[in-house]
Formats: sequence, structure tokens, C-alpha cells
Amino acid sequence: GDTIEARREQGEEDSAFRGLFNAFELSYIWASARDLLTRRAVMLDHEVFVYPVDITDEQEQALLRNLLARTESLETTPRYYNTILSNCTNELAKAAGFNWAPAYVLTGRSDEYLFRRGIIPGASFAQAHVRFA
Repeated sequence: GDTIEARREQGEEDSAFRGLFNAFELSYIWASARDLLTRRAVMLDHEVFVYPVDITDEQEQALLRNLLARTESLETTPRYYNTILSNCTNELAKAAGFNWAPAYVLTGRSDEYLFRRGIIPGASFAQAHVRFA
């Protein structure tokens, strides 16, 4: 699994406002899905939804290649986390080759947007949301 986050140093608190002004470096974290979910749900006390995605093998491989390339590029060209332009959601969308959408900034709605695009399967978003909570 992969997650994209602001890399905060010891003593730095999470701040969406400070995230607008290059206060935090951008970090790609690679770990098992279990480790990432445990970190978010238990350590950070975030609500977690795990949705399956309906993408082709080719799309999956392209996403993996793009995530690996973006991760590697940070070694020589550091970048900053930005609450609007380079957050965890829109960095994944960029790696997937998606066009920009408001849901990538207002990230609480990104799952519903992906459902409307047919990437999250289900008869309705409400059913998918409840099923994968």
C-alpha cells in the first residue's frame, strides 16, 4: 500500500492552514495495507472506509509505475505538501491520470466522486458506503 502525507517534524502540529504555505515536505509512505489502516484508524483516530476499485490490470500497473516514479523523484526533487494543490487525495489522482476535480480538494467527497465515475462499484453510493465502512 501507499499513502501520501505531509511530513511533519517532531513538534510540528497538523494544520490545513499551514499546509497552504509550504510548511511541510511531501512524503510518500509505502507499507502494508494493514499497517496503513491501523495507523489511520487506531493511532490517528480517523474514520476509515476501504472500497474496492474497478480498474483494469493496465490501469493498476500504470498507477503503480506512476506512484513509484513520483516517490523516487522526491529523492532528488523534494516537494511540499499543499492543502489544495498537493494533498493526499489529489496526489493519488494525479498518479492515476485523473483530471482535476473539486473532490480532490474537498476530500471528504472524493469517495462519492469516484463512485459516480464508476471506479467504486455498487448499486448506489449509499450501499457502497455502508458496505465498506
